[in-house]
Amino acid sequence: MSYNFLYINPRRANCSIYQGGKMVYESIKDGGEHYTMQYVEANELDIAALHAGKIVMLRDGNELPPFDAYIFNYHDLTMRDYERIQSEYFANLPGLKYAVIFEMLPGNPIIRTLDIIVNHGDFNGYLVVDPTLQFDNPLFHAFPRPITTVEVEPYVEKPIPVIGSFGFAAPWKGFPDLVRAVNDEFDRAIIRFNFPPSTYFGDAGGVLNNDIAYECVRLAKPGVEVRLTHDYMSDDELIKWLGQNTLNAFFYTRDMPGLCAATDQAIISGRPLAVSTNKSFRHIHPYQAPYPQMSLKDTIANGADNVKKMQEAWNYKQCQKRFMEIVFDNV
Repeated sequence: MSYNFLYINPRRANCSIYQGGKMVYESIKDGGEHYTMQYVEANELDIAALHAGKIVMLRDGNELPPFDAYIFNYHDLTMRDYERIQSEYFANLPGLKYAVIFEMLPGNPIIRTLDIIVNHGDFNGYLVVDPTLQFDNPLFHAFPRPITTVEVEPYVEKPIPVIGSFGFAAPWKGFPDLVRAVNDEFDRAIIRFNFPPSTYFGDAGGVLNNDIAYECVRLAKPGVEVRLTHDYMSDDELIKWLGQNTLNAFFYTRDMPGLCAATDQAIISGRPLAVSTNKSFRHIHPYQAPYPQMSLKDTIANGADNVKKMQEAWNYKQCQKRFMEIVFDNV
């Protein structure tokens, strides 16, 4: 018997929740003989109909047949606040309901992004995209990072090491700390920062970005060059950009739920990856010691093998296997 599933992502946006949700969908969409999966974005749906238990497409008013399971990439900002989709109405939908969750603290028994306790029953299960977590509650399921396999252009050796990092220009991302670390270890180096524009975070070209950019340039010692860009890149463009860095590095200092999403593309690129001790990288620490326990130079020399192990643990085949373990226990 083949089942029919529907995956519902927030509307297209330059934010990690949307992009992460799309990556999860790509990793599980091919159900073979077991299931088919359709994909829609929230702005394509009639929300009133959704709350009434129906899937109606806005473009043509067409009502889709009921699905056996619905997988929502549900987040309080993108779906509850922005799209006005209220999870308490999902009981009206026939079939099972699952939530993809990206933001949870280690051992946290509460879904922070929904502001509900699990026994409120809005969902039949929660796919928490954090492979480090273990849950006693049967509704919670740790899920791998969705790391695809792509053909990456061969790395071209650089006469001067190039250290790359990217992300929205938030003060807790530690960009100046990375400049300090490069200063400590290299007489000559190029640091590439890309601060893309953001749909929800705010324009990275504003004051915040200027403050961070100024601090990074100011800190760089003679011989260390900081190059700044403000480009929106597709996944393929970003992976290509990361694939030509000698080292990719992320030095977060935040105290927030969830894992760093930027490292997903860095892992796909296959290049050595340095991370800080911050708990945002707790999924990476079992595979590689963080900076400064492992120096930037040692990471360049040995980090590619560690990244390959992460690729093998979190590839689409592993995501597919995990998804079927979770869902087919309930259908």
